[in-house]
Amino acid sequence: MKVKSFLMIVTLILVSGCSSKFAYKNLDWLAHWYIDDYILLTEEQRVVVDQKIAIWLAWHQQEELPRYLADLNKLTDDIDDQQLSFAKLDAHQDTIKQHWARMKAKLVPDLVLMAPLLDSQQIAYLFEKLDKRNAEERKEIDETLSLSPKQQQDEVVKKYKKSITRWLGDLTSEQKILAANISGELQDNDALWLDYRQRYQAELKTVFEQPDRGDSFSERLFQLMMEPDVFRSDELNKINAENAVNFKKILLAINNTATVQQREKLITEINKFARDAEALIQD
Repeated sequence: MKVKSFLMIVTLILVSGCSSKFAYKNLDWLAHWYIDDYILLTEEQRVVVDQKIAIWLAWHQQEELPRYLADLNKLTDDIDDQQLSFAKLDAHQDTIKQHWARMKAKLVPDLVLMAPLLDSQQIAYLFEKLDKRNAEERKEIDETLSLSPKQQQDEVVKKYKKSITRWLGDLTSEQKILAANISGELQDNDALWLDYRQRYQAELKTVFEQPDRGDSFSERLFQLMMEPDVFRSDELNKINAENAVNFKKILLAINNTATVQQREKLITEINKFARDAEALIQD
């Protein structure tokens, strides 16, 4: 399983409909569910994967969850004290990046060691599934682009209004206007992200198709998994940077218009995850 996939499963728990505590305690099953979509493991391989997942989860529960809890508490303190600022948002973003860096440092060496266990049929199946997923995403992008500019804008606004409402509750008239302006502030980069993933996956496929499974294979695979960002285009990096700045401005604008009830709801929603993290740490 790719390291980013494991992290994605962990983080997606935060936006899933089920209890975050329940989902985390069943993360081994969720990981297998994700792996089975892309690789058909043998029984021997499954034993190895099970052992590694158990080690990863124990590490995450013991070392990472306390950090998550501290970060969640810091975030709620900033919201409660009305101390959110551009610099504060930057700091919270940097903290998330640090979580991601530690996750890679922990998982990637193990994934590189397990990679030679895959045979040629499993590798072919993996990249067939990735190609299929990319084709489906390309179709979705093309369908979106076939809509009129107004329809595209409406879809973006609808998505962000739903997300904001999920955390704040009903929006004020001013906040609805801010949400409606989001589509004009953020540049669409879905096609560029897809191009990036396809370039990265093509390079991974080239590495896996080499018959050598020695040091050169491990070194190149390690480099690819630790530094996938080098395959991003300059245009994608530029748009990502501009979108990040504009999105933070939008968040601050919405935060500055939040009512007492909305602020309380936001803190309550975040505290649900903090309580779950605390319970899991003590479990």
